[in-house]
Amino acid sequence: MADSSDDPDIHPSEPRSNPNDYKIGYGKPPRHAQFRKGVSGFPSGRPKRPPGTSIKEILDGDQCGKNGEVISRREAYVIALVNEALRGNQKAFTKFMKLMERSGLIRREISTNPSVIHVPTRPGTREDFEREFGRPMNEPRKSRKEKHAMKKPSLNAADSAYEVGYGKPPKANQFRKGQRKRGGKRCGEENMISAFKRVVSKRVKIKEGDKIRTLPLADVVILKNYHAALQKNPFAMGNIFRLAEASGELVDRTDAKQVGKPLLVPEKVTIEEFLAEFGRTVETE
Repeated sequence: MADSSDDPDIHPSEPRSNPNDYKIGYGKPPRHAQFRKGVSGFPSGRPKRPPGTSIKEILDGDQCGKNGEVISRREAYVIALVNEALRGNQKAFTKFMKLMERSGLIRREISTNPSVIHVPTRPGTREDFEREFGRPMNEPRKSRKEKHAMKKPSLNAADSAYEVGYGKPPKANQFRKGQRKRGGKRCGEENMISAFKRVVSKRVKIKEGDKIRTLPLADVVILKNYHAALQKNPFAMGNIFRLAEASGELVDRTDAKQVGKPLLVPEKVTIEEFLAEFGRTVETE
């Protein structure tokens, strides 16, 4: 009878038993492939952590909110910052405005009455007309159906057998092999700006007089500071002043040094005058 220690499938550290009782499966690798007792799975040692401190790993950590919801530490910081800006904290409001500007949520209004100087236009030629409009002067304008038919790809015999439907877009609109769908957010790529935009874009209800309005949280922060400024709160007054300066409210539109030189544009002409230069009329168009 052969000794069980000579069997290569039985590890020396394992007790002697009937090899037929051991079944290989999930979580039960062959005995010769198992780690020996007291031997690490990493012969070269545990992988070393990269040097330095990872701010992203710290901010990606979990934080339990007041309602028991688990959020990231990054989002918890943004919520605390927005709440302090709601209370009129100057330092918090300054950081709030910086995040608003970095995230592109501040809309700069364009003046509706800019300084404009109209200059006379030179008479155009047939070549100019064809270059500008993409067709000869005497050729009638193509309809939308004709333009759409020109853009449609030609279908061959293989494409004719392809049925377009749910989950089967037209072949011309399908993604190419190896091409990734653009847009969206990859897992683990969230940063402070994306968390801020998600928090301040949430719509909340506020009461103004006898009315209840639903506004984004960013608008509510500004309105709260505005109402506090009307109550002669010096911190809120400073916040609104910095907000007006950042949005271009402190620019004198009548001063050429601040708004720039006048804008030169072609002279305004009617449709009839424009078509008359090329020998056309409104009826022919």
